[in-house]
Amino acid sequence: MRQHEKQVIPTLYTIQYSCSVGERMLFYLLGILSILKTFSPYMRKHVLSALDTHEYLVLNTIMVCIIVAVYLIHKVVFGKESVSRLVTKYSRLSNSQMLSMVAISLITVASSVVILGMEQYYENTVVSSSILKTVSTVALVCTGVIIFKEKYSWTQLIGIALAVAGGVLMVV
Repeated sequence: MRQHEKQVIPTLYTIQYSCSVGERMLFYLLGILSILKTFSPYMRKHVLSALDTHEYLVLNTIMVCIIVAVYLIHKVVFGKESVSRLVTKYSRLSNSQMLSMVAISLITVASSVVILGMEQYYENTVVSSSILKTVSTVALVCTGVIIFKEKYSWTQLIGIALAVAGGVLMVV
């Protein structure tokens, strides 16, 4: 973003009147998915009562692979995607981009194992989920500022502080 450009923070008004129908639908879907995602810790805990952490991780990974494969088939059959185009794009990734993908994958697996362990051995799913979200918010902001030199407006910083305070209050 250039220095003379003013950052626009989406509000309900700007979403409702300045976005196309497709863009608005994405915001609605994001809201619905956010609500549905709140059920994940409870469903995970329910499954972890019958499976060990590694068994859950393997089963979840298999199911995710099947869903991604169906999505890819859908994009190839009904969309404008082709397998050869995907392979070409993947082969053009630089070494640092491939290293980033490996790091993202390792972080995903490691964090999944830790989260699953917390949910399997601790009774209060809300507290463990709140701790995770609070730590993630702080880590995301710190990473953005320190590594990527992002700048936040006062309203964004206040929002981040309120989110962290809410997470802390949930734990206390």
